[in-house]
Amino acid sequence: MVKYLKEAFWASPHMPGLGQVPVNALAVAAFGIFGFAESWIWLVGLGLETAYLYACFTSERFRRLVDAKELVLESAEATKKKTELVASLTPPRRDRLRRLEARCGRILQSYRQTNVDSAIAEANEVTLKQIAAFYLRLLLVEQNLAELEAETTEPSLRKQIETLESALKETTLSESGRESKAATLHILEKRLANLSRGRAVMDEVCSDLQRLEAKVELALENARMARGTEIIATEIDMNRPFLEDNLSDFTLGAENTEQNG
Repeated sequence: MVKYLKEAFWASPHMPGLGQVPVNALAVAAFGIFGFAESWIWLVGLGLETAYLYACFTSERFRRLVDAKELVLESAEATKKKTELVASLTPPRRDRLRRLEARCGRILQSYRQTNVDSAIAEANEVTLKQIAAFYLRLLLVEQNLAELEAETTEPSLRKQIETLESALKETTLSESGRESKAATLHILEKRLANLSRGRAVMDEVCSDLQRLEAKVELALENARMARGTEIIATEIDMNRPFLEDNLSDFTLGAENTEQNG
């Protein structure tokens, strides 16, 4: 409700030579100023403004326009965010994403060429968008894990841990020195655990990437063989703990754009 009233109040149609002008806001200001000379002008202004806002709020067409404008802004923000995320990928991963998106595009093209039922085509288009967004997130996780693996080696961490454990056995070590080394040891043990968990997650991510690629290839084959009447299922849980990051906004934005397009 508030967003419709706000949009109606600040409505700014394009005026030749002036650009976007907040006509309603200026009219309210004018009534407010002239009302100091004649108080009845305030009552007229209040009545006109109330009627105007009520007419806008109850207009289905006006609400649709506001909603459409909001979706366009969300879509633009999602596109911007996706562009930034894709740019952060290494060239090989970026090419891998583009190949998958190209295959998704060919599936939709096949649907149009074979006159697949519109409801099924639209449902599959939403699914393909979700797959592409999830695929991007997986590539980013894979890239981060690969960088972690390259920067930190297990033998190096274990050697540092053994050195600290030996140092902590020294009886001549001061209390403050012992506390410092114990804290460092605790940190290194956590890093070692992260490294181990990272390898397990990497295996899971690589498996998911391959499954999504296979899923898209199967959908493309079905579409080419005029069997595109099947609903595409991802069969992959897209809410993994290691994917709970700021990419969720981007994915949601892509889904909302498709569902409301």
